[in-house]
Amino acid sequence: MAGCAFLAVSIAVSTVPVAAQTSPVAPTLVDDFESYDLGTRPEAWKYITMSRDAVALSVAIEKGREDVRVRQEDGNQFVRLTTRNDALRITQRGAAEFDDWNADKRPYLQWRWRALHLPQGADKQDTGAAVLVTFDSDWLGRPKNIKYAYSTEYPVGKTIDEGNTHVIVVASGQEDDTGEWKTETRNVAEDIENHFGQSPPYESLAITLWSDSDEVHDRSKADFEEIRFLSERP
Repeated sequence: MAGCAFLAVSIAVSTVPVAAQTSPVAPTLVDDFESYDLGTRPEAWKYITMSRDAVALSVAIEKGREDVRVRQEDGNQFVRLTTRNDALRITQRGAAEFDDWNADKRPYLQWRWRALHLPQGADKQDTGAAVLVTFDSDWLGRPKNIKYAYSTEYPVGKTIDEGNTHVIVVASGQEDDTGEWKTETRNVAEDIENHFGQSPPYESLAITLWSDSDEVHDRSKADFEEIRFLSERP
């Protein structure tokens, strides 16, 4: 999968403002990776081409440079993304691979991850691990994204604007607990409003798991699990 591949996802957007939360509703599960056979690729996830085609991972993966497999540890299953001088992105689309997200009812995104190897010397060029939320597109059809990054060099809280992608560092290689499982919870609706100045859509977005090491010619290894949308912060 080429590192310069352009993520393009068809998005349906509503302009209705987000209403106040009234009562908790059931979470929307994106994936917990428990339904796959060990050692297989999670085929509910796709590679999205520049022409917006969804390609099976078994077809898109470039052997020797990147891989994605379901692993197990202490009875718990998760997905592992690895790259060697390459970039890897796998995507699920709202309404296609998981139930539509509703920013009014479930503004929070929660996931667990751990970085087993971050690309050395990488700042904004390479991200050892990231969760990308695609929520809209601009007038040229280019996707607009919030990217939650596990950075090698930048500290937690650092934000970077990269055109239509706003990067928020939520975990860092500067911390002593790199290599351990972390649980992240973000108010996606609030991040969209704060960084793009617009109300989030009610539904039809995409979630992308991302790992890359091509710019610094190194490798990356990251695990992800328990990705879900919640009505309130735990």
